[in-house]
Amino acid sequence: SLKGKSAQVVQTGIELIGSSSKMADLEVISIAIEVLASCSSSSFSLEIGDIRFFNELVNKLDANDIQKEIIRNYIETKNYPALNDYLDSIGKNEITHALKRLPRLFGGEEVFEKASKLFSDEKIDTILANLKDLYNHISQIIGNGNLTVDLGMVNRTDYYTGIIIKGYLEGYGEEVLSGGRYDKLIADFGYDVPATGFAVNVDAVTKVEMKHNSAEASVVDTIVFAETGYEMQALKISCDLRKENKKVEISLKCGIMMRKRNELKRRGELSWKRQWKKLLPWPKPEDLFIQVQRFTVVSQIHGTMVISELNSRTMLREHGGRNSSRRTLTM
Repeated sequence: SLKGKSAQVVQTGIELIGSSSKMADLEVISIAIEVLASCSSSSFSLEIGDIRFFNELVNKLDANDIQKEIIRNYIETKNYPALNDYLDSIGKNEITHALKRLPRLFGGEEVFEKASKLFSDEKIDTILANLKDLYNHISQIIGNGNLTVDLGMVNRTDYYTGIIIKGYLEGYGEEVLSGGRYDKLIADFGYDVPATGFAVNVDAVTKVEMKHNSAEASVVDTIVFAETGYEMQALKISCDLRKENKKVEISLKCGIMMRKRNELKRRGELSWKRQWKKLLPWPKPEDLFIQVQRFTVVSQIHGTMVISELNSRTMLREHGGRNSSRRTLTM
């Protein structure tokens, strides 16, 4: 975006399609709790609400869709002064009084009693009773997480049709998980079935994990060097080693190292022992973003060289018929 922030968000999630039952909601929420618990090295929080509570109240107002959207936005952003002034312009009655209090209806089980005192009718009472029942069930499975009720959670009234959930991880100010029930959404694509689910903000979870867990450089078993023209041979050797569950890196500086080695050998300026002492460690670990503590040259076949972390001695084998030789050097 023009503000320097990514305009794309990487998400992953689940959907349960075809059921409007309480069991479906509980299953999705239980999986959301598992996800939050697995992503958190400390604590996490889960918020639940029900968009129908707001819808029932606002639909009792003598207001058009634009006015209802303005009210919804003020409640979602918890803009108390603007909300109060706007509702006063519509009129002072039991409904506007309840809507003014809606952003403050968050917390624990006490929220249900407060909400029932603001306004009561058959539909509102049923919504609150079902949400309280869900709250009690979730309390039994949330473990070390924090559970909160927020009746002021009114985002996307054109999307959600019932339960709404949001998940938070310690160290990140915005939700990393969001979802709920959206029974009308799939009908827009020609298949009218109820659905519930959630999405996880992968970018946000990654930031939290990087903050709490410092990355460690991977320790590899093998580095493969390839002379120019023998890249495919190096790839084949690497694939074979990986099939043996070896951690393999292909050197991106192999051409430089092989040319230097061949130049020294051709000029005959140094003995075998001095050559390899001069060339090793070949490139530095920080240049490859890897850590290798000990090197062993296992084989050099047709320009391909394999270095494995086997022991504290460096072995060189060259295969060339009559001219083949073997040298062992101490690191």
